[in-house]
Amino acid sequence: MQGDILPFKDEILGTFAALWGHVKRPNDASSFIAPATGAVITASPDTCLKSKLVRALSAFVHILRPSSSKEIHFLCDVVKYCIDPKNSESLYLLHPGLNLWRCLVVNGDDALNKEVAFTELFGYLHDVIQQESSPAVLTDALRITTSYVLLLGDSFISTHGRHLSLFLEVILGYFLQHSLGGITDIHMYMLTHITVLMDLILQTCPQNGASLLDAWLPKMYDEIAGNQQTAQVRAQWICVFARVVITHEAEVINFLMQRQDKVQKFFDEWCDLHDTIGSIYMRKLSILAMLMIVKNLKASNPENPLIPQLINIAAEGSHAEESSSPNEPQWDKETLLASYEELYRMRTDTEKRRRNELDTAEQLLHSGSNSSVLVCTGAEDDVIDLTDPSTIAGAGETTTKVTEEDMRRNKLQVQDPVLTVSLKQLMTQHKMI
Repeated sequence: MQGDILPFKDEILGTFAALWGHVKRPNDASSFIAPATGAVITASPDTCLKSKLVRALSAFVHILRPSSSKEIHFLCDVVKYCIDPKNSESLYLLHPGLNLWRCLVVNGDDALNKEVAFTELFGYLHDVIQQESSPAVLTDALRITTSYVLLLGDSFISTHGRHLSLFLEVILGYFLQHSLGGITDIHMYMLTHITVLMDLILQTCPQNGASLLDAWLPKMYDEIAGNQQTAQVRAQWICVFARVVITHEAEVINFLMQRQDKVQKFFDEWCDLHDTIGSIYMRKLSILAMLMIVKNLKASNPENPLIPQLINIAAEGSHAEESSSPNEPQWDKETLLASYEELYRMRTDTEKRRRNELDTAEQLLHSGSNSSVLVCTGAEDDVIDLTDPSTIAGAGETTTKVTEEDMRRNKLQVQDPVLTVSLKQLMTQHKMI
């Protein structure tokens, strides 16, 4: 498909730009009351067309990967219009706008790094989640932020560290507040995205990234050692804590030595929760962190009672790494890579359900008006997730497509200790076995 329409790329984009310029012009507006909040929302008769146009642009970006400054500026302007809280239609266009933003950052090449309009767009994300903090919006915001970290790396943390810190504060605050009443599937989905984002921050920019997470290290420590959250939640925090150990070993050891009163409880919980970690990739990450702590404990106090406890779990991990039994977890590089991909490619039906809900809202909004003819009920492409890297919208077809983000993730794998370090060699090297 890409080869067939590539020669007409400029003409297609010009048509989109002309149509967008037309529907953006002010015209007669109507209002309706949002069922969930009771807020009065003003929408022009062209609101439905704008929504469809933004979705079509998402497909365009997904297939043709924008690279020129003109394309990127136009797409950033559309995204900004959709997510701007000052725009009366933003509540209605927010989800399509976030999807377009996600498509842009996933499929855009390195030319995005040079575009000020694109990098400055991230500054609007904090205002968006302050205005709308539903799980769907927060999850979209997490996915977009993760993609920014992958694309821009250390320069992104340096430039937008303040915005990112505020973003993490809102996201984690929301999760910790709402998870105390019981963990739902959407909460676990959000938490997985949060831990993935933190893990990526520490992998791509360990120095600047650690400064962002400094404020949350005591909180993670208390969450793991405490019993307020479920085992699944605490296991997720262990994964982040383990990455901090690997990237900032000395700082974490000092941190633990200053909290001697809880350290035994902390490691007891870590050992108990280790098997709760679902991803094989993250389980090995946890063991690597344990071994680094053991190495420091042996140097300072060889008789420390924590050492045998941690070494036993590491030994089980070493056995799993070498196991040839079909009943044991396989920790060869291929299996770890598969677990890595599964971790970073979470799929749920949330997107499709939300897309159907949006279509229903469009019908309600435009029922009784002439613009209702624009609603294509039951269309196949309305339930296709255009942000899914393995999906191309069009006649319901799906096909595998490697995105720019896929290639950026692959670069991280090359130096990842989880994929390159042997547990047995590490234990032998430090005389643990």
